Amino acid sequence: MKNNFKNEDLKASIYRTYPSLVRDLHFNLYAKENIREALVISNRKLDVEEGIDQLIQFNNVFYGVSFFTDTRRAYTGNGKKISRHSPFEDVKYIEFPVNFEGTVKCGSFFLYGKTELNQITTIL
Repeated sequence: MKNNFKNEDLKASIYRTYPSLVRDLHFNLYAKENIREALVISNRKLDVEEGIDQLIQFNNVFYGVSFFTDTRRAYTGNGKKISRHSPFEDVKYIEFPVNFEGTVKCGSFFLYGKTELNQITTIL
């Protein structure tokens, strides 16, 4: 099978992916430290095979969170990601688009922080 990517397209995709991975990893650790009454789980299998960036168990309810930036491209990608997986019956899915206005900036990275944590805990 031949791919139709140009080198520039692949490079652009990698430049978008790396900050996203850093954001997800950072927020998963941040949530584990700050939502003490919940079990926060994140791993490669959940992400790649099930389309769940973060699984939170709170009051015996499971929430599957999907993080993505509030852009047209991200909504398209998230829609494709969702359609690739069969949803679990006992998980409430949360699509969590993030607009970087007012978020934490560390160097050239935008990170999810207290604002996003408060939004997630409000949903729980």
